[in-house]
Amino acid sequence: ISHSNIHGLLASGDTLWIGTFEHGLDLMDVRTGRVFKHFDASDKKGSLGNNFILNIIKKKDGNILLATGRGLYEFDQKKKEFLLMNYFPSYIFFTTLFEDSNGVIWAGTWRDGLYYYNQHTGETGSMTFAANESRSLRSNRINRIFEDSKKSIWVATEGGLSRLNKDFKSFTNYTTANGFPSNLILSMLEDDQGVLWISTTKGMVRFTPSGEVRVLTKANGLLSN
Repeated sequence: ISHSNIHGLLASGDTLWIGTFEHGLDLMDVRTGRVFKHFDASDKKGSLGNNFILNIIKKKDGNILLATGRGLYEFDQKKKEFLLMNYFPSYIFFTTLFEDSNGVIWAGTWRDGLYYYNQHTGETGSMTFAANESRSLRSNRINRIFEDSKKSIWVATEGGLSRLNKDFKSFTNYTTANGFPSNLILSMLEDDQGVLWISTTKGMVRFTPSGEVRVLTKANGLLSN
């Protein structure tokens, strides 16, 4: 593996895609544990434009998307080339990707908020933090995007947790004011009962559909907060 600082991981068949911080992309055969291909950024056509690979997803159509420090890339399986996706700005440092049930591609950034692209209609847009608007995104620094079983979009930011409202413009936000231990939200998952399990920098949150918040820390058996 080209570097120990790994951010993006995707298992696709027998291949593990390994995105590193500043050292490009490795492809590993999971059966043998051998890295059989490495991609570095270059100016050549079909190459990655940046070696910071923060997140990798496989879309429903089978194509693979990579969030990099400069733009979003899709891998052409036939040509074995990377294509810069022009529906998002190419200068943006992207941190996380998600494709929702409606085929919308969501992309979180390091400091420029949330971007979206509807693959069916071609509509694109972005959403950002506004200090004087309580229903805006809580922060422009985004760590994770998630869709729950009710098809609500949740955004983990470094200013709190934001849930996109049905108007597709505003957010309902959850912070320390709602009982969260920290506003720096890292990620989340949903269990079979519709409960969200949310990781923060000061412990885990059990967040029920009714809005009940329970904080779990080392005192509850976690190895770390």
